[in-house]
Amino acid sequence: MKNRAAVLILSTMILAGIILLVLFKIKGDPYVIQYEPGSSYHYEVNYQNHATGVTNLVGQGRSYRPDLKVNYSYTGQMFIDVLEETDQGYTLAFRFQPESFLAEMNGRTSSRWPQDMVVYANLNRDGLFNELKFPEADYEEFSPLLKDMIAQFQISLSNQGKSNWQTIEADFSSAYDVYYDIGKALIPGWDIHVNKSYRPRNALLRLEQAVDIDVSRFSKRINQIAMDRKKETFSAGGKLAEEAAHFSAVFLSVAEVSEIDRQIDTALIRDTLNGDYQRKLLENQMYVQTVGTENVTTLSTRLRQVSSLDNRGKANLFYQLRAWLALDPSRLEQVKLWLSLYQADHPAFQMLSTLLVSIGSPEAQNILLDVMASSSPEKQKAIMLKMIFLDYPTLESETAVRDLANSLPSEEERLQAQLVLGGMARFLQDDDRARSLAIFDEVKGRLTTSSDAQHIEDALSVIGNMGLAEQTEVVTGYLTHENKQVRYSALDALRFVNTPAAQGVLLKHLSDDDGRMREISSTSLSFTTPGPEFVDVYRDRLKVENNEYVIRQVIDNLGQMSVQYPEAIQVLKDYIPRIGVTSLKNYAESVLNNVQSNDE
Repeated sequence: MKNRAAVLILSTMILAGIILLVLFKIKGDPYVIQYEPGSSYHYEVNYQNHATGVTNLVGQGRSYRPDLKVNYSYTGQMFIDVLEETDQGYTLAFRFQPESFLAEMNGRTSSRWPQDMVVYANLNRDGLFNELKFPEADYEEFSPLLKDMIAQFQISLSNQGKSNWQTIEADFSSAYDVYYDIGKALIPGWDIHVNKSYRPRNALLRLEQAVDIDVSRFSKRINQIAMDRKKETFSAGGKLAEEAAHFSAVFLSVAEVSEIDRQIDTALIRDTLNGDYQRKLLENQMYVQTVGTENVTTLSTRLRQVSSLDNRGKANLFYQLRAWLALDPSRLEQVKLWLSLYQADHPAFQMLSTLLVSIGSPEAQNILLDVMASSSPEKQKAIMLKMIFLDYPTLESETAVRDLANSLPSEEERLQAQLVLGGMARFLQDDDRARSLAIFDEVKGRLTTSSDAQHIEDALSVIGNMGLAEQTEVVTGYLTHENKQVRYSALDALRFVNTPAAQGVLLKHLSDDDGRMREISSTSLSFTTPGPEFVDVYRDRLKVENNEYVIRQVIDNLGQMSVQYPEAIQVLKDYIPRIGVTSLKNYAESVLNNVQSNDE
């Protein structure tokens, strides 16, 4: 009897444990991926890629007739050696042992795989590869294949307790909003199932890509990956390329990294998944061809004549100056001298200051700061306003703008400086999140302590330039403010927040009773990466909308998203016959004709 009772108690405990595990899994299980320094993780890998493309559009018309066909096939082993753990992340080495390999281009076949192929990688704490090092001798031929295989192991190292979250990843053709979702299991299991889905920020890409990843909760490693991708690339002239790819990886074992595998004894090319090295190589090739025999004397003469140039002539001069400086950055000092020769409103001054912002290097920013510190208030203000477009503002540039936000004589000028500071936060959020959030917290503090409607509106405008996910909750609290201008500014402040939460707020207010709110919502949605749910929302809005501005914007939005979501074209086709205003109907037909020509 006692044995039966013991068995019953034990069974009850086991059942309770299973129930607890099930409940824990249903909630969405947090996970951490841990790479142990000195360990080598062994995977069985299969990769297939079939792509076609057009290399010469002349005579192609609107039809897609590819003259380039590429096929890759790799089956074999992949070893991920963890060489060391750093404050920034991990230093990894990817080694390969193919069982079979095929590379085919327009019928020409190669089965050569370089002996001892190793790619070194830096994996940061966000789970992103911020640097790759390829053997120089094999870079051109094999880097596209290697990048694609390695990229599948790019996964956030920790979800920080969330079951859904978002990151940004990139390759040579686009940046992507990547959405992570932890699957909810009904039975306890050893693995946590993670799904990644992609939305390209490049409106000329049509993409279906999903990655399913199993992460071991106990060993904290990736156990299995399955990726499938269909991708089409378009231009104004029509389709340029299409691709179908599949990748799978299954964990086999873990071992120690041998000393011989730690050694680096070959020339390496540093690159990233989004092809920084490739881009720089192409730019330099174009620069050499562009500048020709240009020198200081000829460029100085052309700058003096810039007022008489048409837009094409100005653009040509700007690009040649950009190329001239890129080939020899020491020439930046000459730009500083040129800037001293012209007034703030002179086209040459506008071009040169824009040029330095475009270059954006610390040296270029220092020149801008020197000119700001030693020139007239007009020059100072002209440069400050352009600094909102710096891709990576230095701390010195940020400090200079902050000082102006506190010291400029008029409230309007101080607000302009604050708006520039907000724009800097947007560009910093990927590269220096701490600085970006510090700017946000600074402005949020002013917002939450202010009771004056005008000051609230100004602070919301500054936050609106930031585009941070953290601002959504803050600004939505002002959507019901008694002052309508505050409400408008709060909704407008979501335009650069490219997250589902912010998009949901904008889509909701597309049917607001206030026509101005609908206008702001429709415009703000044009800045975000659309999802498939946008199509139905836009279709329903067009059925009842009477504000011509909103209608035109929704038509534009449908046109912009039609490459990735072809069903948007049908919405336009169904709506156009119902338009009663001739000018509006002509506009909608022009948008439809344009997107249909791209889709052919």
